[in-house]
Amino acid sequence: MNTKKNITHKITSYFKNIGKRELNDCLYHLSLWLIPLLIFLYFVFNLISRFLDISSSRQCFFYSTFHLYCPGCGGTRAFDHLIHGDLLQSIYYNAFVPYFTIIFLVFFVSQTISHITKGEIKGVGVHKWMVILGLIILFVQFIIKNTLLSGTL
Repeated sequence: MNTKKNITHKITSYFKNIGKRELNDCLYHLSLWLIPLLIFLYFVFNLISRFLDISSSRQCFFYSTFHLYCPGCGGTRAFDHLIHGDLLQSIYYNAFVPYFTIIFLVFFVSQTISHITKGEIKGVGVHKWMVILGLIILFVQFIIKNTLLSGTL
């Protein structure tokens, strides 16, 4: 039990001691690796699913267990509509996807400019309000979808 407290203390103290600049740098460098990987996986999945004629009608574990839409339901359709320029349809399927994409693009582009200019132009960092607003969007979306699903609205 003492070991568990010690590990938890080390993790929390690490994040308390890390400055905003270091956190933004860490997230930026992580993004440099994740963006190409996620784009690659997205296109590979689409290619394989079309080649093997795999239907995207797999049942969601959350929905099949609880008979409720999960906060991520519609995320793939929202992303597909977003990359094809249909923002309203993207918001309709999952409002968090365009929100996160816009926040991420502003963060990534501004951090890239900051790195290129060696800090002369400051990049937009990640703020608590961004996370809180994202969680609110997920929660409201969850309530609205499941209220409409049950027909009580």
